[in-house]
Amino acid sequence: MSTWYCLLCLTFLQAKAIAEDNNYETEAMQTYLLLGQIAKVVVENEEYKRIQEAFLLFHQALELAEKQSDTLTMITTLMHIGDAYISLNRFVDPDKIVKEHQQNAKKHLDEAMNLALLKNAPVPLTLTRMAMVRWNNVEKNYAKSLEYAIDVLDNTESIPENYSLLLQVYDHLVHIYSRLGDADAAIAWHNQFRYTMMKESDNKLHRALQEMSVQYETAEKQLEIERQQTEIEL
Repeated sequence: MSTWYCLLCLTFLQAKAIAEDNNYETEAMQTYLLLGQIAKVVVENEEYKRIQEAFLLFHQALELAEKQSDTLTMITTLMHIGDAYISLNRFVDPDKIVKEHQQNAKKHLDEAMNLALLKNAPVPLTLTRMAMVRWNNVEKNYAKSLEYAIDVLDNTESIPENYSLLLQVYDHLVHIYSRLGDADAAIAWHNQFRYTMMKESDNKLHRALQEMSVQYETAEKQLEIERQQTEIEL
């Protein structure tokens, strides 16, 4: 288990224990979902075996969400379960994809999308369709993957702070068009990816400079007030 994983989980594990000891079902559900997401990220980066831990936590969260009729949490959890099944094939030879994992992923993602449509929840729906882009890429169904990617791109306005999502979509579009043999489109989306990343970096720098300027002006004003007070006292 990695050091950063231990540190990140410590607070959530404490919250989980408190919630369980006091029968705080809503808080327990939230900690299960968060810990499941952390475990899934660890799986994707270094510890493949932790996928079972992620599944256990997600199903605990799903059970509580169903009990409380919390549809939005149900949608989010189903999406993460589906995405975790896709991750099971992440390190597998592309010619030996486990169909059972893909079937389970599709089942949970379809359920998440159906609930999102019934609930009229555009953000969870868009994020679930993003997972479907990945699912179709594993299936090598690039035409369908392209449909989902364009749909996500058309609905990114509904996602707060959508910079990260845009980069994901652009990256997928580069991959999809490369697989479809459209080099010009792949290059165009790669350039869009670079432009967006540079633009966001410039925006972050601009915001940082603005914050520094405000802090400097505030400090100057404070010094001026203190100088005037000193003069009055003298």
